Amino acid sequence: KLTKMFEALTNLRIPTLAVVRGAAYGGAVGLVACCDIVIASDRANFCLSEAKLGLAPAVIMPYLARRMLPGALRRYALSAKVFSGQEAQHCGLVDVTATEETLEKVIRDELNNLLACGPTAQMAIKALLDEVRSRAAVQGPYTSEIIAALRTGQEGQ
Repeated sequence: KLTKMFEALTNLRIPTLAVVRGAAYGGAVGLVACCDIVIASDRANFCLSEAKLGLAPAVIMPYLARRMLPGALRRYALSAKVFSGQEAQHCGLVDVTATEETLEKVIRDELNNLLACGPTAQMAIKALLDEVRSRAAVQGPYTSEIIAALRTGQEGQ
């Protein structure tokens, strides 16, 4: 059931946004990693705490590996070290950090950026990113097919 939840969030066709204001530990870090855009307040902290419990962050590892730099993921998973939002941004888990005072504006700005885009294009981009990853980033006719389809569609016109 946990894997199904992570897969459902990861595979949503529409953009997803996570906001972390406090502690995100264990599985909560996995939920964050499943999202397209992640905002963290300066009060946020993260921890892959499983090693302290004699466990491994196994179910969330594929999602963490897609977002985080490999060396940082290894360090935080092996040590169960608590890390800040800024550290999470440096390793790719978080996209934007903000103070508590500016957090609402940052969230609003990110949402407005998303809402200013074409939803059909956004869905195509998410599918394309998955396709590129599955093909180990090798170029192929699938990329020109996507842009051609979008260019001739109602939204692209």
